Amino acid sequence: MMADTKDDLVHKAGALLLQDPEIKGSDWTGIAVVFETADGRNYSVGGYIYTADDWNGFNPEEDEALSELLFTLREHTATNGQPPFVACLLQISRADMKIKIDFEYEDPARWKVTPRNLDQMVAEMRPAGS
Repeated sequence: MMADTKDDLVHKAGALLLQDPEIKGSDWTGIAVVFETADGRNYSVGGYIYTADDWNGFNPEEDEALSELLFTLREHTATNGQPPFVACLLQISRADMKIKIDFEYEDPARWKVTPRNLDQMVAEMRPAGS
């Protein structure tokens, strides 16, 4: 049996998110989830569910399974002397069911949301077309 490719892992993570009861039970237009791990052991995962005119904070029910997939994906990104990513942003747009992932290799706080930057970050993380 062949090992999962990077694309396989990204699609599995997206499928896992789409099965989340909070997402299945909402009229979502977009999903954004940030996974952060500065040290490769400890992690945080959370994000936002977007509707046509609003958004809500979101903590995936299967965060351990999702994190396991993303840690595996992290290992796949550490190639040719490149260090693994320290954060990633996974976005899904309902309109076209496209999944997009961005990696950050230096700043684990790249997508960190604080009270001061909340509106800006929520808008910046909103998937295109949602």
